Amino acid sequence: YKMLNMAPALDPLTKVMIANNIYVNQIYTLNPDFVQKANVFYNAEPETRDFKDGKTLDVINQWASDHTEQMIQKVLDEKEFNIHAVSYLLNAIYFNGAWTLKFDKEETVDEVFNHAGDTDELIWRPMMHKTAVFNYGENDDYQALRLPYGNESFTMTVMLPKKDTYEAVPKVPTAEEWESLNRRMVAKTVDVKLPRIETDTDIDLK
Repeated sequence: YKMLNMAPALDPLTKVMIANNIYVNQIYTLNPDFVQKANVFYNAEPETRDFKDGKTLDVINQWASDHTEQMIQKVLDEKEFNIHAVSYLLNAIYFNGAWTLKFDKEETVDEVFNHAGDTDELIWRPMMHKTAVFNYGENDDYQALRLPYGNESFTMTVMLPKKDTYEAVPKVPTAEEWESLNRRMVAKTVDVKLPRIETDTDIDLK
């Protein structure tokens, strides 16, 4: 609830949009208590539709596009869409932020970028570069750097393995490990290089 209502207003220099929706197959009826909670806690207004009308799939994909600034234009295709499903619950998060400490384009040069895989092929990518004071921490497995956006309400934490192989990347930290890492971070002058890349992924959240 707090994220839905507070996150979009924290930083005028950063655009954050969070939205939820529920499309319900017209042959089913949702529990009124569930509908009330969906509305109060998720700002979701369940919409009843005929899943056999040939339009619901397009409606769902259009909703995803509208709530991600057209970054995600399709969440389901014809093979994935099930006309017999009870409902489809949608959650969209859009984030667009500018670095607090901007990278100078004149300092971006092509350099070798390590990557996962067994090949020895060199991968070249434009590497942004900046030397400045950032929050920094490390342990035996990795170095961690916190990069702030806008007015610093939002940050990105980058974790760099200390070993060169993909297998050395540590597992995703637990909540306790994450808190420990944040406590260890201190302000230091850091020489930072980051690849300027585009990436996308598709994850099954079931």
